[in-house]
Amino acid sequence: MVLLMEKKAILMVLVLLLLLTLSSLISCQEQKKVDTKKAPWRIHTLFSVECQNYFDWQTVGLMQSYRKAKQPGPITRLLSCTDEERKGYKGMELAPTFEVPSMSRHPKTGDW
Repeated sequence: MVLLMEKKAILMVLVLLLLLTLSSLISCQEQKKVDTKKAPWRIHTLFSVECQNYFDWQTVGLMQSYRKAKQPGPITRLLSCTDEERKGYKGMELAPTFEVPSMSRHPKTGDW
């Protein structure tokens, strides 16, 4: 009698595992049907940085996350550097970049 109950319990566990496996396969197939690369509207991701090593590390992390998430649409980095900073800057290849004027100090008043 005990042996029969153990066999039934094992059979029930196997059936549950089979059902869980089948349901996960079905949900995976349903997810494949959804086209995640096309959005109903155009998305363009922008982020702004300065010419500093700290922002380069932030850029590397953001670009990795952007690629891994398969975010639709292009991404552009807005890079703000002074002329002096730009001469020595070596991180231009980290992301698609558009250079913008430095906003660190106003050229006439010296204000931040």
